[in-house]
Amino acid sequence: MEILIMAAILAACVVVACVIGFVIEVIKKIVDFDHEMFSGDFWEFEWVKTLFGFGSSVNNQAEVERRVEEEFRAKDAYDTYKSYRNMQMDENDIDDFMRIKGYSRDERDEARRDYNSGCYIATASLQGDIPYDDLLPLKQWRYEVMEKSEFGNKLSNHYRRTAPGLAKKVDQMPKLASFLREWFIRPSLAMVSKKRTFFRNTLLYINFFFVLGLTTIFTKFKKF
Repeated sequence: MEILIMAAILAACVVVACVIGFVIEVIKKIVDFDHEMFSGDFWEFEWVKTLFGFGSSVNNQAEVERRVEEEFRAKDAYDTYKSYRNMQMDENDIDDFMRIKGYSRDERDEARRDYNSGCYIATASLQGDIPYDDLLPLKQWRYEVMEKSEFGNKLSNHYRRTAPGLAKKVDQMPKLASFLREWFIRPSLAMVSKKRTFFRNTLLYINFFFVLGLTTIFTKFKKF
């Protein structure tokens, strides 16, 4: 009987810890867009094994540091490529300058792909209903307006990392794609084609935020 009581108490502790962990993850996400939810050591649940005496938690610090370094270099390569493009430099010159700076071929190619792609979720939501070229003004607005501010640059970097995976899910959810297209993408395209004002830029920010947030929620729980 005592064993059952102890097991029930331990199970309750695990549930409470997970609930608290979930709340903390949501708060972190609100404070920092770059935070990747449910990605920490806590969510590997090695601590549960330790709690029940099945093993001990093993942290591969070298692997963690390697991933952090790769992410940092990828972001730095993208920012460098973007700054050269803003200077209207030729592709060959950009490649030469980045090679001199020490970026590998893979890092240079990835930075070029990231810059020249974009609008992942918007493209997926089109479902062939709007020509892709019509999205270019949105992409240009993101580079020329949104990424000029610290907050906008953080939001854009988070978008570049998460949007490709989200877009694949949106492509498989026609109702969600239609919802995003009619309520957010079309209004954004109508605004971005007009003269840029503080009011329109604010609305575009709000639209961008909602598209990313709603897509993250609906694709994660598949409730659409």
